[in-house]
Amino acid sequence: GMKYKHYAPKAEMILFSGCQENIEKVIKEQEALAKKQGKKVSCLIYKTDLDAAKNLFKDLRNADDCGADLILAAALPKTGSINFSVMNRMLKSAGYNIKEV
Repeated sequence: GMKYKHYAPKAEMILFSGCQENIEKVIKEQEALAKKQGKKVSCLIYKTDLDAAKNLFKDLRNADDCGADLILAAALPKTGSINFSVMNRMLKSAGYNIKEV
């Protein structure tokens, strides 16, 4: 719901959606590019929806605590109820900044 504001990181967050291999390749490319520009980058790639559900907010806070300028995150596959709710939180955290790859 919209009653409470979800935790949003201070850093810009970009969520990448699409084929898993493409997502991971694009995240690595974007990470290298941002680091060349002197940015501190945090990458969030979860292997399971349960990992994402348990660690998303902790990882976002860690990125803030480490002074990340940019957070690159892999979207979860669009299946399962946990994925739906975690993706909803990821989208809100990213300010709906999502790129299809």
